[in-house]
Amino acid sequence: MNCNNRSDVVARLCSSLSNDVGEDPIGSSPTWDHCLFIEVSTPWMPEVALSENFPAGVSESLKIATETGTNVRLQVFQPDPEYTKENHRRILFYSRPYDLFSKYNKLEFVAPDDQIGDLVQSILCSRDNLYKFDMYLQDTHQIRDLFVCTHGSRDVCCGSLGYPIFEILKNRYACEVDASLRVWRTSHTGGHRLAPNIIDMPEGRYWCRIGPDSLETLINRDLSPSVIRSHYRGWAGIKTPVEQVAEREILIREGWEWTGFLKNSRVISETNDKTNVVQIDFMNPGTDRLVSYQAIVCVQGSVIKANCMMPSIGAETIPQYTVSNLSKII
Repeated sequence: MNCNNRSDVVARLCSSLSNDVGEDPIGSSPTWDHCLFIEVSTPWMPEVALSENFPAGVSESLKIATETGTNVRLQVFQPDPEYTKENHRRILFYSRPYDLFSKYNKLEFVAPDDQIGDLVQSILCSRDNLYKFDMYLQDTHQIRDLFVCTHGSRDVCCGSLGYPIFEILKNRYACEVDASLRVWRTSHTGGHRLAPNIIDMPEGRYWCRIGPDSLETLINRDLSPSVIRSHYRGWAGIKTPVEQVAEREILIREGWEWTGFLKNSRVISETNDKTNVVQIDFMNPGTDRLVSYQAIVCVQGSVIKANCMMPSIGAETIPQYTVSNLSKII
């Protein structure tokens, strides 16, 4: 559907407009090699690093890391009475393994407030000093963390739509999974027009527009991923929208088992008419057999994009994709 010339679109919530124009969210996931999650109490400014309770020294370390070529995304999350330790902060640092992978590596610390700046500096800029913080390291490798965007000062959709989903996840699901699931309120994940947004870690998958009726499949994966196909933004471990588009089709074909396969992807050809040939290589853990999928991903039309409560006429547009010729190469 091409909505570039719609003159009847008026100021309203961007999530409402996105739904109305039928935007497919696939390909909208942020991509990153590293993500730093820091516990920061509210209130949050639209730019969280400017918030009153943001720890000193962290912004400087992030700047140094960026200048030296390290791709780090910043997320903050709100303290939770069930997990938070007084006068301490929790830090989660996720890193992309080399080559093929299925989930991000995680370091988790609970450290005193006055050591957070030095800890982050060691994580991002001087790993040789990280041993000094071993006493604060947490063994949480078995825990799945869901981060729900509730950043209302950044966008009204996130605040109004994210919090009810957080409450259901926290009160219904996090209590039922033998402490193997934690749920957090997090800052802007990108794509507020797709609210509510959820980051599923350590896999690094982004989900959106999740309602109560979709949570069972998201959490327990008891039904085919095709049931929540329209809620999938993509995998952060894949760097381009067209590769994320192809990866969704493979997830649906292979089922949830696909999430555990070691994988990597690349665009092997691109033409001027916005047609891409994508290849995703994968390996079942425990084997050394490399298999590939190839698919043709094409841009087919676009939908309008808007910011909350702002007129949408003349706004930028978002490409929409189709996939064909998906085939496995043995």
